[in-house]
Amino acid sequence: SSTTESSDILLKKSSVNLETCLDGKISPEWLIVLKNLTSNQKFKKNERIVEEGKPVKGFCFIISGKVKVVTSIYEGQERILRLSHAGNLLGHRAISADVYPISAIALTDVEVTFIPTDVFLKMIGQNPNFAIFLVEFIARDLRETEERMKSMIHNDVIVRIAHILCLLIDSYGYDENIKGQ
Repeated sequence: SSTTESSDILLKKSSVNLETCLDGKISPEWLIVLKNLTSNQKFKKNERIVEEGKPVKGFCFIISGKVKVVTSIYEGQERILRLSHAGNLLGHRAISADVYPISAIALTDVEVTFIPTDVFLKMIGQNPNFAIFLVEFIARDLRETEERMKSMIHNDVIVRIAHILCLLIDSYGYDENIKGQ
């Protein structure tokens, strides 16, 4: 039944942790190292997880919650670049930077696993499967960004709104049983 499927989906989403994020991507020895060198951090809705322009200290896997990734445009105004959720990586665009090029803001209560920069870089070098995962993640992120740019340039307003609605449904889901949707 769809209720059972919904419960299974919720159970799977709630069971995200560093091990599930990195399953098959790092060696068992590295998983032990990470358990000792990472920390879980919790953020309340509207708290900044990563701050644009601040020194890069590390990278985060989202364990639970929803996050918006934004960039400053002018005079305190910010533009949403993308939405992120459990299992995704934050801060990856700062791998070769001194400061974070974006901010990440909690849309809900969020829990992340923070990996310090030096540990993250060693993990890339010593775990080829993780390096491949990271390249694929960054390529997918870039491809999605390019698609949004093309949409903004070439599509009329109605099509752009439809794309945004699809993005929101993909990120947050859609429940046909809730009235007013």
